[in-house]
Amino acid sequence: MASDNFVDYVKIHCSSGNGGGGSTHFRREKYIPKGGPDGGDGGRGGHVIVRGNAQLWTLLHLKFKKHIKAGHGAHGSGNLKTGSQGSDEIIEVPLGTVAKDAETGEVLFEITEDGEQQIIQKGGRGGMGNNHFKSATNQTPRYAQPGEEGSEGWRILELKNSGRCWFSWLSECGKKYAFIRYFCSQTRNSRLSVYNIAAKFGYGKLQRYTFICGCGYSWNH
Repeated sequence: MASDNFVDYVKIHCSSGNGGGGSTHFRREKYIPKGGPDGGDGGRGGHVIVRGNAQLWTLLHLKFKKHIKAGHGAHGSGNLKTGSQGSDEIIEVPLGTVAKDAETGEVLFEITEDGEQQIIQKGGRGGMGNNHFKSATNQTPRYAQPGEEGSEGWRILELKNSGRCWFSWLSECGKKYAFIRYFCSQTRNSRLSVYNIAAKFGYGKLQRYTFICGCGYSWNH
């Protein structure tokens, strides 16, 4: 049941976008015989971003989405026009999610606040146009920087503290109240009123059974 309803560990492959290449365009207008270089820069490649969402309590939505890919940046063009940035790919995760490198096991970051964003795979930088390379000795540069390639790799998303599952055979029997009473009895200050606890619950159903997952608590003073 835990593998079907409550998922606290996923391994995903993230690919960021390539940066767009710079332009080697030269200004061409009537009555302006030597307009000079005006090639624009390439756009940045898209990032893969992890964002915290307080409304989520499981990584179930990522269980069957193993490959995350961001968009590529566009190339620069004439008249100093910069290419558009690649579209970012945002992954919504519950609070308390830890991101790790799958190969080294290094902890990259932890999501602790609602709306917090962290880049898990950075997009490639856009290349500079030929306008950046003009000088007194090279007034017509015929080259520009190519865009940097994006990166890719396997990442692990894991909930730092998985909640316990509590089962009840009956429906509408005060499961939440019973859970809080038991939770209070396990804390050091069990004499506090159960109504002073703000608990976060996730509900699921398997056939005719109902289970509750307590994913955290906080004291309301």
